[in-house]
This record gives sequence, C-alpha cells and structure tokens, in this order.
Amino acid sequence: DVTWGTWQGNNGPIEVKTDPNNPATTVDINTPLHWIFATPMTTAEIAQKSGRFWYNNLVFYSGETATGSVTDMYLMMDLDFDDGKISDGRIKIKTEDNNGEDTWFSKFSGQLSGYQVDITIDEANHNDSQTATGTMPIFLTGSSSAAMAGSYRFEESNDSSTFVSGVFLLTGSQATDS
Repeated sequence: DVTWGTWQGNNGPIEVKTDPNNPATTVDINTPLHWIFATPMTTAEIAQKSGRFWYNNLVFYSGETATGSVTDMYLMMDLDFDDGKISDGRIKIKTEDNNGEDTWFSKFSGQLSGYQVDITIDEANHNDSQTATGTMPIFLTGSSSAAMAGSYRFEESNDSSTFVSGVFLLTGSQATDS
C-alpha cells in the first residue's frame, strides 16, 4: 500500500528535522510539503533480485509549482541489481499556470544503498534556458515488483522561488538484452 498527500503548512514554515542524531538540525520549508508513505523492501527481498530492471511506468504522480500544477510527467531509469548502479535516468515535468506551460528536465544517475536509491542530479534545467538544481529521494517498495516511491524538487539555480516539487510511484520490469 502506498499513501501520499500534500501538507499545506498554513501556520508559517514547516520545520523539518534533517539529522536523526541532532534534533536541533532543521530546515524550514515555506512551500507545500509533498509526502509519500510505503513499506520499504527488506534487505532479503533486495538480495533476491538480480540483473537489470527498466523503470518507466509511472503509476501516479502529483506536484505543483509556486504558481501552478504539474500536468504531465515522464520518468525513467535503469537499475542493475547486480552492482546497484542507476543509469540512463531522466525526468521531464510539465507544469501549467496563468502564463502557459513550463518544462523541467533532468538527467540523473545513482546508486542503490539498501532500500534507498541515492540519486545524483547530473544536469537540470527549466524551459531549456535556466539551469536548475534538484533532489530526488527515492526508495524501493513492494516485494516482487520492486516499485520505486519518491519525491522530487527542482528549483532555478538563481531563483529558489521558481520551483517544482511533488511525489511519484514508478514500476518497471526486468530488462531483456538483445
């Protein structure tokens, strides 16, 4: 089972504790916070996986910007369970507001670390003209299907008030190399 939602945080910034060993280490978030909950895969379930899996089936996505909503999303990546490497990662997010349609795009790579997928953003942009930075925390969930549940946040490098953020659930299948 996967549950997700958006916390609007009406009473000022949302304070997020970022270090479990030091509760004083926090980050304030002044935008809606998207959350996702699912049971992570166990180490034993992950150990039973082998070979390369192609993840490209978005089961759901949700998100928004400072001025609009996410209208379409494409997400794909390879995960090789033999060495844990993430390759060929791409995300394209389309948003719409009163000024029309925007597109966010990123290429990424990464490494499986237990049930967590540590993503490195290799490049990102907004409307092909503005460089962007981003994060994509992802974890494996499910047993036999090994779905990926995660969130994303991208913002323009020179303007953090121009952003897109949200959550997703992605499934895939074992790749057949020819």
